[in-house]
This record gives sequence, C-alpha cells and structure tokens, in this order.
Amino acid sequence: MEFMHLSIKTVSLFVKDLFIEWSTGKKICISLHSLRLACPCAGCAGEHDALGKKHTSPSSLLVKKSFDVVSYETVGLYGLRFFWADGHSDGLYTFKLLSSLSEK
Repeated sequence: MEFMHLSIKTVSLFVKDLFIEWSTGKKICISLHSLRLACPCAGCAGEHDALGKKHTSPSSLLVKKSFDVVSYETVGLYGLRFFWADGHSDGLYTFKLLSSLSEK
C-alpha cells in the first residue's frame, strides 16, 4: 500500500475495535487492545539513553480503562493520535503503522 498518497475516508470507534476505511476503499479493523499495546510513544515503545540502554514503561501499569479510546484527532496528513481513558495520548500512529496492525 502506498502511504504517501493515502488518506482516511472514515474512522469508526466501537467498544473494542477501531475500523478505518482508507481513501482507496480498503477497510481495516484493529482491536483497541492491540492498538494500545502498539503505542509508538517513547514511554511505551521504549527510548534509548546516551549509553544505549532502552527504557520503557512496564505494561503492568495498564489497567482496564487503558484500552478504552475517549477520542482521536488527525495528525497532519500521516497519522492519528488517540486519547485513552487512562489519560495517555502521546503516541502518534502513522498510517503505515495502522495498516500493519490490521494485518496481524
């Protein structure tokens, strides 16, 4: 899929799933659980310090409301940002990442 010219036609949030219809007509479904576990922010995905050691937040800190999306917003012409019920909103999910999550 070409991501440079890809855009989202519709986004639908349900209790446990996210549905996206791309401008190409392709439709995908991603569980909110998978979406949250794939958060690309430095705290969730990890960040390397000056010595090369990777630091992440433990997934054990996630609670039931960590998997509930309150809202979302588009980010430029390349991604979405989700606002989770536990207050987290740092991850910027690119269209490429969203598409790859639907294939798992």
